[in-house]
Amino acid sequence: MTCSAQRARSGQAIILLMAVMVIGLLVVMWNVDLHRIVSTKVRVGNAGDASAQSAARWQGITMNMVGELNLVQAALLLEDPDDYGSAYEIAELRSRLTLLGPLMGFFDAQSVAFLNLSANDRQHIGSGYANTLRDRANQFIRGGGFYYGIPEPYRGAWLEYGVLLKELADVGVVVQCGNTRRYYFYNGYHILLDPGFYDALGYPPDWCWFERTGNTELLNDYQDASSWPNLPDLQRRSSVNSEYFGVGLRQVYTALGSIEDGEDNEGDDDSGEDRTEELWNLLEEDAVDVKGVSSLLLEFNQEYMMSNRYPWHFYDTGGDWSGDFYKWVTSDSGDFPFRDGETVLPEFNYSGADASTTVSIPATSYTPGIHMQANRIVWHASAKPFGYLETEEERVVPHYFDLVLPAFHQARLIPNGISSRTNYEDDEGWEEHIYEHLPEYIENGTLQGDCSYCRDLMLWNNSAFRRAGRDWLRKYGDSCDESVGGSGQPGGYRDPR
Repeated sequence: MTCSAQRARSGQAIILLMAVMVIGLLVVMWNVDLHRIVSTKVRVGNAGDASAQSAARWQGITMNMVGELNLVQAALLLEDPDDYGSAYEIAELRSRLTLLGPLMGFFDAQSVAFLNLSANDRQHIGSGYANTLRDRANQFIRGGGFYYGIPEPYRGAWLEYGVLLKELADVGVVVQCGNTRRYYFYNGYHILLDPGFYDALGYPPDWCWFERTGNTELLNDYQDASSWPNLPDLQRRSSVNSEYFGVGLRQVYTALGSIEDGEDNEGDDDSGEDRTEELWNLLEEDAVDVKGVSSLLLEFNQEYMMSNRYPWHFYDTGGDWSGDFYKWVTSDSGDFPFRDGETVLPEFNYSGADASTTVSIPATSYTPGIHMQANRIVWHASAKPFGYLETEEERVVPHYFDLVLPAFHQARLIPNGISSRTNYEDDEGWEEHIYEHLPEYIENGTLQGDCSYCRDLMLWNNSAFRRAGRDWLRKYGDSCDESVGGSGQPGGYRDPR
């Protein structure tokens, strides 16, 4: 073998070694990057789950405290049924708890989420949602006794509510409330209030959305902002509950003896009387054993207290608390609150207050070779307070008497699909877009905001973009169904994003 041949083989070995080293370095970098993404997702997931459970636990605490104050009021009235002053003072305290208690859960949700995130995660939390809360807080602080015509549930409520929201925004917000219920809301459908419309305009656009929802004519007929119908009217919700993690209660001026029987005893002529007697037995036991009311006063004042009208706090049975709760498959092997891992036990079989949260942080690095459309790591979680009441014969659901009583024992995670989570209302800029940008856009055809939804609408107003969608649907529209995404960027138009 000649020296030149040996040198040639030696050169080939060096090249091969260098290639192996480069490949090994890429593998190491890929593993480091992958580990960073996976560990971040785990931390964000833990933060989301913990925050949802914490908020739901505070919902249960709030309702239990309201229930205790209902019992305190009953005991005081059994001693002196004419003490209306004390009854109204206790009712105001219940209203304060109903409004502000869930905000304590909001604070606690932030705390447990921060504890589950790393120092680097906390440094990259955006300020968008905190600014939204701060703006909302200032609206209540400046609103005085009326916020856009909504009266306070008690004197000074809006100032207290606004100050707490502002303090929450100032300490830093990593957890977003995923089931916000604004006091003013659009009551009706409009395509510009549909999150799916904005999703369909994403990159790449989902033209099949227009086919599936029967909006293909919109691609053909739309001219400008004047083509849109008017937005639906704003409606008003009760101001008793917090907008964030509200517990779904209402204050009622009524006599406890007139509480109508629920559907559990439907068809039984004596069911209403039985239900009232069961309620009295609970009140009597609590008044004697806990509040120290004498048996003589109980006997003397029972009928008067039960038949007179006073302010009480009830579950909102006409809204969130009506109907059966859902059933879902779970790996839980215990008997709370499920049977056989999939059936909700009767005493827990109700819909009602739940807490939905969202935690998101920027994803600063990605796995090489994988295209990721989103630039944030996001986790959605939901939880619900569970509990029951015990009558002489059985366990019953907390709203068995409609009256709020201490009943809740535990908070558990539940699937997002059966929670009261609202689409996009917890996303940065959504509320500002639908309540501030859209009304001006519909009226004047101008978009003053710089939110992502405004940019989507500006893209929609580009005739070339809509023409590209029509062309794509003519070619491939037959393939659109529930299982086919239909995304595509047809020729003749280049998305500027």
